[in-house]
Amino acid sequence: MRKRANKGNYTRVLRKIWLSEGISRIEIADYLGLDKSTITNITAALQRDGIITEMSEGDAGPQGGRKPIKLKIEKNFYAAAGIEVQPDCCNVICINLLGEVLFSRKIKFEMDIFQFPIFFSKLIKDIKSDLNEKRVILAGAGIGVSGIVNPEKGAILESIPLGINEEFPLLDKLSAMVDVPVFIDNDGNCCCWGELVFNRAEQLQDFIYCFVEFRDDCGVAIGLGVAIDGKVHYGRNYSAGEFRSVFMEGENSGQIAILNDERINKEDDSDLFEKISSELGRNIALLVNTFALSDCFIGGDLTTAQLEIMSRALRTEFNRNWSYPGESECRIRASSLRELSVAYGAASMIIDSLFRIPAVRDTGSAEFDIPGRII
Repeated sequence: MRKRANKGNYTRVLRKIWLSEGISRIEIADYLGLDKSTITNITAALQRDGIITEMSEGDAGPQGGRKPIKLKIEKNFYAAAGIEVQPDCCNVICINLLGEVLFSRKIKFEMDIFQFPIFFSKLIKDIKSDLNEKRVILAGAGIGVSGIVNPEKGAILESIPLGINEEFPLLDKLSAMVDVPVFIDNDGNCCCWGELVFNRAEQLQDFIYCFVEFRDDCGVAIGLGVAIDGKVHYGRNYSAGEFRSVFMEGENSGQIAILNDERINKEDDSDLFEKISSELGRNIALLVNTFALSDCFIGGDLTTAQLEIMSRALRTEFNRNWSYPGESECRIRASSLRELSVAYGAASMIIDSLFRIPAVRDTGSAEFDIPGRII
């Protein structure tokens, strides 16, 4: 890419087109408060580079005149890969700049996280080969794992499922083996990134994501992700979202009190799953109502019936915790990404970074930079 006279304005224009497909130059100028000639010069440069393209003519204004030309991102200019790492498999997805899925796959393996870098190196080569056939460039890869992750350092601090109890510098090991940027984050946070990109036209601000999956060792595992002011919230020591029910007692190592005495698997017992859902709802209702969160997303390897059970239970508990007449206004939404939520969100970290406006770092939310950003 050619050097830019004002990188900030280029990025602001590009991000606005990404957020509002079909927007015209005059609408961009009005929204960003920039003069029309500046917008014309910036969009001309972006068109020459192949990053944006023109769509169709819009309607003329009330005074007639030239019809505005609508703009859109060239969606296959870049692609991003997302990998969810589990103890016995990984979910892999590749998405374009608009978040459309190019391909996905599930890969079974038997290895620990310390062997993962070799596997990852080959995986990136395979992904780049698949994308070459589509004539798309891989911009980077995101990785989502269970546990506490420092995303700025790319280090896993602790992870019970992966057997890590001291800091493991995963990014250092991966970066030495591949030639694309790599981001690493916690699975619940990845889910938040996914919704921010998938629903970017809504420009979501304050929401919580409940990632639920079934595991042989504990029955049900729950990870939470929280976004505040449109940014994923990490908290001190990057441990925001780590969930353990307030009803747990003693030295039990699980997350849900009801499972101390009962077991569940993915195929059985809707009554027990409803109790689990109610306990989760009683835990997060205080957060939802106190912080006036607009949305609560549910994702993971749940069946349609289980999603409905959990949605009803959460609604009941949110309303029970609400102090005023009427219902809690938090929307409960089943994520359309389902079992690919973590992988999709991991890829979304890359996509978001490509369009991010440079800003002063906020102490409540980690910020990353990506070599080879579009602008």
